[in-house]
Amino acid sequence: MVATQLLELDDVRQIAEEVGRRQLPEGSVHRAEVQPTLDSSGQGALRILFVLEPGAPERIPGDALLKLLVGLRMELERRGEERVPIVKYATTDEVAEARDDDD
Repeated sequence: MVATQLLELDDVRQIAEEVGRRQLPEGSVHRAEVQPTLDSSGQGALRILFVLEPGAPERIPGDALLKLLVGLRMELERRGEERVPIVKYATTDEVAEARDDDD
């Protein structure tokens, strides 16, 4: 059994991108962004945003999203990460638009 620990955010990002590219259709994942956060009970968690290529959401079947969530959680646990991943999705266009609105 792996001892629990807090992985570096860059390591979590790399894991998320690897799992995302493995579970979602080819060319869907542009990148992953990771931020520390708290879950609803106040425990440490990881906010993971999968930034998808334009048009990718229409090509992703629902079972692939479920496999992504399960695979991500399992891989993080395997590497000793104890924080729960809170996963969201947005396209590159949506992320750019949201950042433009923040300026």
